[in-house]
Amino acid sequence: MIKQILSTVLLLTLALSANAQQKFKIQGTQSKDVTTAKYLIYLADEDLNYPKSANDSIIVRKGKIEYSTSITQPLQAIIQKTDANGNPTQTYIQTFFIPGATMTLQASPEQLRIGGDLFYQQSQQLKDTMKPASEAMQKIIDRYRSIRTDNTILDKDSAQAAVMKEYNESQTAFMNTVQEYYNAHKAEEGCVVSLIQTFREDKYYDDADPAVKNGQFKTYLEKYVSQQQKARADREAREKAAQEAASKSAVGQMFTDFQAEFDGKTYKLSDYVGRGKYVLVDFWASWCGPCKAEIPNLIKVYNQYKGDKFEVLGVATWDEPKASLKTIEQMKIPYPQILNAQRAGSDAYGITGIPQIILFGPDGTILKRDLRGEQIEATIKKLLK
Repeated sequence: MIKQILSTVLLLTLALSANAQQKFKIQGTQSKDVTTAKYLIYLADEDLNYPKSANDSIIVRKGKIEYSTSITQPLQAIIQKTDANGNPTQTYIQTFFIPGATMTLQASPEQLRIGGDLFYQQSQQLKDTMKPASEAMQKIIDRYRSIRTDNTILDKDSAQAAVMKEYNESQTAFMNTVQEYYNAHKAEEGCVVSLIQTFREDKYYDDADPAVKNGQFKTYLEKYVSQQQKARADREAREKAAQEAASKSAVGQMFTDFQAEFDGKTYKLSDYVGRGKYVLVDFWASWCGPCKAEIPNLIKVYNQYKGDKFEVLGVATWDEPKASLKTIEQMKIPYPQILNAQRAGSDAYGITGIPQIILFGPDGTILKRDLRGEQIEATIKKLLK
């Protein structure tokens, strides 16, 4: 009798578990000129964090994209294209896997486009609305970045300032367009959830229709808002600390020492600064494009002026040592480095963006901050002429 009861309970438990899970499907095609071998799937965990490597993948067969899995709640997801050899590309989309839903996926060389059930239609409509302004803003950013390498432009600072003014005006217009769209679609799950996922601002949750807040994304939205509140508090604390550190390390102040551990050894800024030389210190990272753009300028002044009066020092910031070493080798950087500094240097000097290039005097006094481009050689030449 007891065995029969236990068997009945087990069957009931399995039935409830089966009812809790529902199929999510992806159906799609890719155009003939797309050579993607597969699509990588990254599913976020319950804390909304994505894994470093893909959870799953979709193998393309005869141009068809087909996938299904059983889930119990909406899951935040990234779908990323690979090339013909299965290597990840820069083309991806952020979306959600929803229990019982079917998402369509159309792949072209330029983009991934989603459709299918109502949520995905709403999400794609939002993306289509934002796309023209977003692409226009990207073109402005590209123009801003190209100014530094355009030798036909004499006053690069003024040129960049003008482009930045144009960008700020474009961004304001873009966000006004987004807000107007949201005001008209705040009762749509696809609109509200996609805006939250894109901009990470909880104002889109605060003003959302109650039906969205209490719908199938309720758990996700509440978790998101809680995380954003904590992130905001942490960010404000970091900004306050950075302002205080920047004030203490302003021009005219004595240097602040810091240290980093690498390969069983301890390296300090004071191993180089405050020892009778002018020292140009570059806070950089291997993943930072603008950082790499400044490195040739630093190599040039190092090769020209290195000696008893002048030194250049790199500080690998927010970067993995292996990646730093690879870039050092590839770019043939000759000057010494403090590797694995992570946040030690940036916290000490209130650095919130890199590259940050600081010039220290022979006694360790901070002489210049934010040196870039042609200013680097001109400053060192004037000091050491």
